[in-house]
Amino acid sequence: IADWADIPGMPGAVLEELMGLLSRAYGREKDPAVHRMFSLAVEHLLWFLVESGASQRACALFAELQDVVTELSPPAAWKAQATAELLQRLGAPERLDKVLAVMFAMDRQAAAGQIHPFLALLGPSAANHLVERLSQESDRGRRSRILEALKACGPIAEAPLLEALKSSEWFVVRNTLIVLSEIAGPERVPDLEPFLAHGDGRVRLAAVRALGRIGGRPAEAALAGLLHRPDAELQMEALFMLDELKAKNAIPALLEFLKAGRGRNRPGQDRAREKALELLGHLGSTALLPDLTHLLARQRGFFRDTSEPLPIRIGALRALHALGTPEAQDALARALGAEPGGPEREALQDALTALLAGGKPVAP
Repeated sequence: IADWADIPGMPGAVLEELMGLLSRAYGREKDPAVHRMFSLAVEHLLWFLVESGASQRACALFAELQDVVTELSPPAAWKAQATAELLQRLGAPERLDKVLAVMFAMDRQAAAGQIHPFLALLGPSAANHLVERLSQESDRGRRSRILEALKACGPIAEAPLLEALKSSEWFVVRNTLIVLSEIAGPERVPDLEPFLAHGDGRVRLAAVRALGRIGGRPAEAALAGLLHRPDAELQMEALFMLDELKAKNAIPALLEFLKAGRGRNRPGQDRAREKALELLGHLGSTALLPDLTHLLARQRGFFRDTSEPLPIRIGALRALHALGTPEAQDALARALGAEPGGPEREALQDALTALLAGGKPVAP
């Protein structure tokens, strides 16, 4: 009688009664052979609802089935297996392709409310198929929709996604990293860290952002390690992520990076060093006072004075000001007092004046 659902114009009340009947029978049946017949009837009805655009109702009906199954006692092993097989049949590739076709035709909000919960309900079969489709899909818009569906699947998508990281296609690896960053925890950092050295720069940047979203001390350590790479773009991205994470554990690596860049005068490196100083200012550790003072001050030599480039000195000034301690204020006063007259002194004084006034920092 589950086939009655296919009759055009079947009254809603009849369908509701049929759902209730199947729900009770499916949950309480104790004979495995009879239960299988009920399982096939339930499958037919669930798929009818999905094809009719009522995926939400299908999810609700399945939840009702599970409630009945477990209301008296945990289900027998054979009943749990029957439920897993039911979901596997509903998640057959040809059925999932139909569901995805419907999803692509919907707007994002409707898909999030109607399709994503059904895909999450199906579990590993849906996650595996979504990852496979992701590796095959050439349309960027559809890839984006598949990514959203994978995120909705949650942790069940981790295993197929980790397998997808082995793909030779850069965009598959990048997209996979994006999804993993949304659903994975710090325990996945060792799986993602090797992609910081991937041959494609787009994948490397995606790996940096993924670690930044996951966070935790292992992720911070991996990001701080990138400061030693001769890739200014990667360094900048790592610094942005460390800033978002408020990674105080990265302070030693940041100081080492600043010291290692002295005297090299490379534009990309100088921008990264400026960002590192900005980050140190945000972290606000009073232990930074001697190092920041050294970067700001003009160094007295036997034949001539030397100093860091002006943008670095202004960065150190801002970081010292951000510390907000009397010792930091004294260091600023001493450094400016020892600075000889000229354009650099004026630029440093202008930067400090802007900070004291609460205005935007003056560009060097």
